[in-house]
Amino acid sequence: VSGCDTILLTESVPTNDNHPFVWDTNGDTRTQICSECGTHGLTEYRYGDIWGYYDDTAANELWAMINERRAAEQVAILDDWGNVTGVKNRDAFLYDSSLAEKAKARSIEAAAIDDSGANSSAECLAVCRVETDNLLWFYTSGNEHVLRQSEHLYGGVAFFRYDPDNSGKDLISYAILELGN
Repeated sequence: VSGCDTILLTESVPTNDNHPFVWDTNGDTRTQICSECGTHGLTEYRYGDIWGYYDDTAANELWAMINERRAAEQVAILDDWGNVTGVKNRDAFLYDSSLAEKAKARSIEAAAIDDSGANSSAECLAVCRVETDNLLWFYTSGNEHVLRQSEHLYGGVAFFRYDPDNSGKDLISYAILELGN
């Protein structure tokens, strides 16, 4: 991914290579069903012209990782005159469901922008592509500053897996962090 310089986490991504799946579409929902044994695979949802799904497990892991990295940052404790009296670890972001919903909307926008060939928005914490069976979580050095230095108190995160070729494979994942006070 252009501009990414750090791998935060590598995780195993399940594949659907063991079954000859076909899509069973019902309105704005579609599920892969094995044409031989009936096993269900991936379920995706339509968001405008975009197919994909939110991965809440990955979002929760990312939220924990964000706050872990943030807690590693030490900040000065100042007295009323601005003199340093000590240091403390930065407080974790407090979870805000309305910011998480905003992050979900932004992740769809990022997928739509990327699908059109434009660059993803600056709010995008990471754009991750599945390579082999591993998902690499990336972030840029600019995002590192936001994670560690931001004075925001609240946040929400979304992790959207976008299916650009409608195959159910080679998904592109968008991790979005929204912050507020």
